[in-house]
Amino acid sequence: MDYSQKIEDIRNFFTSQIERLLQRIGSEFVKRGWTWDDTVLDMTGDEYTWSIAVWPPGVAASDLTSPEFVDVSFTIVEQPAREGGGEGVALGLDAHQGGHPLVRAAPYNYTPQFWIDTNQARYWDHVLDRFAEVSGIDIPEFVSEVESQISTSSPAPPPPTRHRVIPQASAAPGAPHANCAYAGYCVAFYDLGTATSPCGAGRTP
Repeated sequence: MDYSQKIEDIRNFFTSQIERLLQRIGSEFVKRGWTWDDTVLDMTGDEYTWSIAVWPPGVAASDLTSPEFVDVSFTIVEQPAREGGGEGVALGLDAHQGGHPLVRAAPYNYTPQFWIDTNQARYWDHVLDRFAEVSGIDIPEFVSEVESQISTSSPAPPPPTRHRVIPQASAAPGAPHANCAYAGYCVAFYDLGTATSPCGAGRTP
C-alpha cells in the first residue's frame, strides 16, 4: 500500500470521530457565550483538515473573512507536505485568530517522535494511540486557554509573550517556560505526550 492510500485510510477511519471532537469543542464555546453555527467545515487543501469557526461574546457572527473569529482545526499532518520528504504522519488540533496561533494540541511537536513512520509494521496502532491522545484533551481547559489568549477588542491579537505548557510533569500548569521554537514567537502549547517540553532548547521568548 502506498503512502497516499494510507493517508486516505486514516481520513476515512477518523472523519466522523474528528467531526464529533470539533462539535464537542464548539459546544463548549457556546456554553461560554460564543457563537457557533453547528457547522464542521471540510477545509482540505494540501492536507486533510476539518474546522469550526466560533465568534467571541459580543462579536456578531459574520463571514470567514472577519478577523474576530477563531478557527479551531484538526489536521492529518503529512510529512511530505511539511518537510518535502519522508512518509510520516501526525495529528494536530490548533486554534488560530487573525492568522495568529493561539493554542496547539500536537503530541511530541518539534521532536523526532512527532512523525509516525507509515512504513513501520504497526503504524496503525500508533495512529490510533495518537488520536486517543489528541481527542482526549481537556476540552474546557483548551477553550479556557483560547479565551486567555485573545482580546475581543483587537481583531488581530499580538503573539503571547510567554509560552505555557499545559499540562507538563516538570512544571506546574501555566508556569512560564523559557524555551520556545514555534515560528519565532511564543504560543500556548499542550504537551500531551512527553514528560518535558518539546520546545527547542536555548530559544527564549
